[in-house]
Amino acid sequence: MPRCLSAQVAPSELRFVVLLWGDVSAAASAALPCQVLAFEDVLQLGRATRHAWRQAPVQGSDLATLVYTSGTTGQPKARLKQYH
Repeated sequence: MPRCLSAQVAPSELRFVVLLWGDVSAAASAALPCQVLAFEDVLQLGRATRHAWRQAPVQGSDLATLVYTSGTTGQPKARLKQYH
């Protein structure tokens, strides 16, 4: 988690951190400016709301993914990728 916190993403752009493994409560105590979720929580949320998402068309400026590098050859980096 400390390396994730060092990534240069503006706090206003960060809405969620999703942990693939580890203790969500420990990560939440890191004072992140966003909600911390376990991957299983994201899967359950997707199952519960999958029909609602189909009603909202995707815009080219919508966030498609966040690409994060661990920084093995330098500083960790995060990049927001849009659909267009």
